[in-house]
Amino acid sequence: MSDSYSTNRNETILKSANRLAVLRNLAMVDTAEEPFFDRLTDLASEVIGTPVSLVTMVTSSYQFFKSSRGLPEPWQSQRRTPLTHSFCQHVVTTGQPLVVEDAREHDLVKNNMAIPDLNVIGYLGMPLQTNDGWSLGSFCVIDDKPHTWTKDEIAIMRAFGDVVNAELDARGDAYRERRLQDYINEQRPHLDGLESDLKAATSTEDIIDRLNAFRDRVQLGR
Repeated sequence: MSDSYSTNRNETILKSANRLAVLRNLAMVDTAEEPFFDRLTDLASEVIGTPVSLVTMVTSSYQFFKSSRGLPEPWQSQRRTPLTHSFCQHVVTTGQPLVVEDAREHDLVKNNMAIPDLNVIGYLGMPLQTNDGWSLGSFCVIDDKPHTWTKDEIAIMRAFGDVVNAELDARGDAYRERRLQDYINEQRPHLDGLESDLKAATSTEDIIDRLNAFRDRVQLGR
């Protein structure tokens, strides 16, 4: 497959009017921070042990951090970067996890400006997708040094990603029922127990089971 073909395909995906409409309809870009996502990024960094964790939504020209933990300024306050600084765009265009041990030596991203400007060296990103197939972003953890990602870390991040995917689908249902803002404003008491659940976990399998149980509660309408 030629580089020009891949570039054109990627641009088509990122610029899809329908995909961009889904991002807007679900209130996932250029919107306020929400405790739901902030709690998840906090927990992802704590569980995996990385300085940075992001829930990133990718538009046609920039990526927007719906939630971020640990980014350097001015990016933490601005909550966005151009795609010149985006690893997450590759998760969107492939629909697959992106596992990068050392970005400086990885052919896909070694020239990405996130390396010098955001100090992104190790990267592990999971696709954020709706159940009808729209690829919207990435739930990622980032290290400022080379990081050999273990099978356990990848499995845990996949489970974190599944939680956000369940939330995206719940938001989609609320949007179609014309009650999205009410849904966003709802109190979510089950979030309060997630941190203690994960701290009480005794193994990787236990962490994943607890995240999957939480995902199921999201899917069932909390």
